[in-house]
Amino acid sequence: MNPYPQAPYQSQPQRRPPSKYLALWITLPIVAAFLICGGIGAALSDDEEKSTGSSQAVAATPPPAPPQTSSPPSPSSAENPTAYLTELRTIGPDLIRGNENRAVDWGRRLCDDIRGGLPAGQHATRAAQRYSGGNVQVTQLQGARLVAAAVKHMCPDAAPLVTTATSAPTAQRPADPPPQTTAAPADPPADVYYRNCDEVRAAGKAPLRRGQPGYRSGLDRDGDGFACDK
Repeated sequence: MNPYPQAPYQSQPQRRPPSKYLALWITLPIVAAFLICGGIGAALSDDEEKSTGSSQAVAATPPPAPPQTSSPPSPSSAENPTAYLTELRTIGPDLIRGNENRAVDWGRRLCDDIRGGLPAGQHATRAAQRYSGGNVQVTQLQGARLVAAAVKHMCPDAAPLVTTATSAPTAQRPADPPPQTTAAPADPPADVYYRNCDEVRAAGKAPLRRGQPGYRSGLDRDGDGFACDK
């Protein structure tokens, strides 16, 4: 006999979720998965659009232009700076102002101006502007001489472009009129003498001109060279 009698087996009822929550439990994970996938896809799409837009903006941006620098004056193979400086000293002692390299550089720039099409009438003015400064004021005449010196010693090839005279024209002052001198009244001949104009008129000689027989200053009251004319 079994010393441990067993109680009769009774089946336990299985707990099942209510049927009204079953659809919700199944739907929630699916919806969450869709939302997560959609969010990831949207983020990737935004990153791709930003990357594409930035690349297009970079491609559309033109490359920066190189900085503009003033080109140095072009030296000529035929230039003679030593002779040019010597002539500058004869034009004006203050044109060099202790800096020979700068004075030669101004001469080269003046040559470039002439070669570049500067009107011939402005050559002397441009030269005067380049060498003026501080207490030094270059005149138009000195500017014309500077142009001639630059073309002669720094850029002989530009000589055909210089049509103005090498020196400013000097206004010709009209000649002074000869001094007016009043001739001394000529003494009448000794054989002709009139005491007054009545005698001159009576002799039929009125009016008497200076130098004629009988003329004397005493008969010419207004000193116009005619006696007894009134």
